[in-house]
Amino acid sequence: MQLNVKMVGNIGNRMLQYMTAAALRHAGLISGINGLTLPEWGVSYEKTSVPSEFEFPGKFTLAQFMERSKGLETVGYSSIGLRFESFQDVDFYKRLFDGSHIEADGYSADHIVFNVRLGDTANGLHPDYTLIPISFYRHLVERTRLRPVFLGQISDDLYSQTLLNEFPDAEFARSRGAMVDFETLRRSAVICCAVSTFSFLAAWLSDAQKIFFPLTGANNPMQRRDNDMIPTKDPRYEFYAFPINYSGPMDAVVPTLERRAGAWCYISRNMATKLLKHESHFSVPIETAIKFFDEEFYLRKYPDITRHVNAGRLRNGLQHFMASGHFEHRQPFELDVRWYANTYPDAAMAVGVGRLGSLHDYHMEVGHTLGHYPIGRDIIHA
Repeated sequence: MQLNVKMVGNIGNRMLQYMTAAALRHAGLISGINGLTLPEWGVSYEKTSVPSEFEFPGKFTLAQFMERSKGLETVGYSSIGLRFESFQDVDFYKRLFDGSHIEADGYSADHIVFNVRLGDTANGLHPDYTLIPISFYRHLVERTRLRPVFLGQISDDLYSQTLLNEFPDAEFARSRGAMVDFETLRRSAVICCAVSTFSFLAAWLSDAQKIFFPLTGANNPMQRRDNDMIPTKDPRYEFYAFPINYSGPMDAVVPTLERRAGAWCYISRNMATKLLKHESHFSVPIETAIKFFDEEFYLRKYPDITRHVNAGRLRNGLQHFMASGHFEHRQPFELDVRWYANTYPDAAMAVGVGRLGSLHDYHMEVGHTLGHYPIGRDIIHA
């Protein structure tokens, strides 16, 4: 069977796509790879025009791949690919990404290396790629008593300058290119990850003694339900749960970061597993959700349901919500998650640490009794 891969994103995402192809090949599920290129690691497969008989729309497990590709000659994907649980063990990928030829020196165990990734966060275009509060760095430095090193995309932006002002005695290792940064981080003994697949992979593929992993933004499965890259069985990791929070233009976000000072908590690997599996939180029962249901919003939000209603296959959106929408975690009413999380920090924290399943759940269970608005009043009256 041939695997067609449509490459997406920057180096971290493309590495994950290659890791998927390598795992499928190792399992004997594919015989050829088409269109996969990762020049940073010397990987290049010829691109042909053979179309896929089936395209996987999102992440999938090995079992799902075997079931859906049965009897087909070509399948493809343009997502990251496999779910983390279906990857090979870490040593398999360490051999796959052999960076021994790259000239880079890691930092010893008397340093704590904070990876700074700003490419996906500076413009706010990716709402889940968030900046780490500077007070969290300060907390780890004070707790570990290690010498701080800030490594990566450090420039003249507001976040970098704030770091320079807050940590005048720290070492700032400006980027020397993606591959050198990757190997420097990978060869360091104590690492704190950024919100980035690049940062995640450099840490996971490392021989670090300790990895601090902030569950914030895209790292938090309570914010990004499709995120499963949380190595809860790896004893090197120490997890911190953060409130739900979203990015925006850097000049607007940086001044608000310290409002989250102390708004995180250490969680055990067992607790992180519960977050990952969405087992720890309370979700409102469907009877409560129906009371908040907004038919007009639901049909506007979900055009696939609107098509079924227009075709007469459903009476209305409520019928779908009661039958399956609630269990698919579809939104029953309009709520501006970015505005709500910023305006009501208790809501952001309750969801971020898994006490409730979503900001919608929080509003239905708690927020509306406190007089919270689901969207800003200026938006309501616009």
